[in-house]
Amino acid sequence: ELKLSADLIQIDYLQNQTLPLFTLDYQYGALSGSGGRFGDIGQDLFDGRYRDWSVGLKFEMPVSNEARKAKLDRAIAQRMQRLTTKTLQTLTVKREIHDALDKVDQNWQRIIAARQQVLVAGINYEAELKQFNEGLRTMTEVLETLNALGRGATQGNSCNQ
Repeated sequence: ELKLSADLIQIDYLQNQTLPLFTLDYQYGALSGSGGRFGDIGQDLFDGRYRDWSVGLKFEMPVSNEARKAKLDRAIAQRMQRLTTKTLQTLTVKREIHDALDKVDQNWQRIIAARQQVLVAGINYEAELKQFNEGLRTMTEVLETLNALGRGATQGNSCNQ
């Protein structure tokens, strides 16, 4: 930001350097006062008796302004490059933020899916155990369901990390 502000000041200065120069000078003095004392000189000024005065007008126009215009063009190009760099940096940071938010959302969806798997595996285990108690299932089927419940819980824990 500071460099961009400095570039803007530099551009203004260089634009000013490409313009013609007008100067108006006015000088007055009462060096040869009547008595040579400070009070006499001041009195001469207030009375309108000026001993010495001059007016000057000066106009300068460079024959060729190409070097100054080239410096101005370089300063403008440098400012545009800085603005582009700043814009790219801003876009990069925004993209990184959006990518991080997407990753957080994806991980959250994995956590929810793992929890749902654990809930479903728990319901299946309870149903298999109930059917085992009634003699409709074997211990192997109950252990397989219990194993599925353990795998779902392990996956849920790895998603939470």
